[in-house]
Amino acid sequence: MKRKGIALAGTAAVLITVAGLAVPAAAEEIGAATEAPKVQEAMGDTREITVTHMALKPSETFPLFRKFQCPSTFPYLEGKNYSGEIRVPSGVRVGMDSPSVHVNISLLETRGKYIDGDDNWRATGWRDALAEIASVTNWDPFFSHMLTITVSCTSDPAKGFGSNTWPEWHTGWKPWIIEPMS
Repeated sequence: MKRKGIALAGTAAVLITVAGLAVPAAAEEIGAATEAPKVQEAMGDTREITVTHMALKPSETFPLFRKFQCPSTFPYLEGKNYSGEIRVPSGVRVGMDSPSVHVNISLLETRGKYIDGDDNWRATGWRDALAEIASVTNWDPFFSHMLTITVSCTSDPAKGFGSNTWPEWHTGWKPWIIEPMS
């Protein structure tokens, strides 16, 4: 059973469980974001990277983090939907302790590179974005809530998110920024 906790005023520390991970959190950390992505262990041809782990204050909203690029050894966003109905690219896992937290990373902000040919590309991350198309909001007016965003990057282009897995209604669309193969 997953337990969920919320840091309350006057509490020295609490234990918060997000996406099945127990994380100690001090009350003074509320609203503080992780400075740099944390790279976790590689699992075969896939690597998990924690991009954001933070507490959102009541009614807080802001543009969603800086640009993100998968590392050169695992350059492609994995082509799996880890976040259900949440509007984020494939390969992005959103963990939150409340349904009152809303996250959006528009597919229009995706970065990518061609694999072979003009219509065969894979997403590699996303660029800095405007608040309207990449944002996070805590709609709860009374309590802070935890948010963790983890990205799954792969070294296998066949498992990458791109023209091979793109929804049919987006046929012909290409990422905002296409980088040459290195």
